[in-house]
Amino acid sequence: MRANTSTILSFMLAAAAGVLGGCAGDDPGSEPQDGEDNLAGISGHVTFDSDRNEFVQSESEATPRGLCIRTPFGPGKVNWRWNVNGAEWRYEVENGSLWIGASAPSDNTDGIHRNGWGCTVLKIPDHCTADVNSNASFSYCCNAAASVFEGVVRWEHYTAIGAPRPPGC
Repeated sequence: MRANTSTILSFMLAAAAGVLGGCAGDDPGSEPQDGEDNLAGISGHVTFDSDRNEFVQSESEATPRGLCIRTPFGPGKVNWRWNVNGAEWRYEVENGSLWIGASAPSDNTDGIHRNGWGCTVLKIPDHCTADVNSNASFSYCCNAAASVFEGVVRWEHYTAIGAPRPPGC
């Protein structure tokens, strides 16, 4: 049986959409077609509760297509939503060898660290983007398919991400 070109092309586009977690051209208000899922990514939000002196994380949730599009391929990325102080905030370069002072508007990274966090870092997997605010709250977007295997943005001890000891640890 010989497949026609449009069938092959449709299959290839569907496979690419599954790997990429959705298509950038998807209309976020459109309903999924038969056999098509409605997920593009996994997102979450973390805020700092100053009364309890702790971070509060919302549940990770599947995000409708068009709202959170992230490729499964790295590197991880952090968007600094203010003029970040590189002496207070730093990011770990992707090869795991060095902490560098953060610089707005964004950095490619494997994780971030802030003075006062001790030996804890925020791991940003290769398939995720984190948007960090000046009050240390953050939101993230991760590719849904890759998150099944690699997880989402999370707190880790610096050794778990293969990073050198951060300042203050």
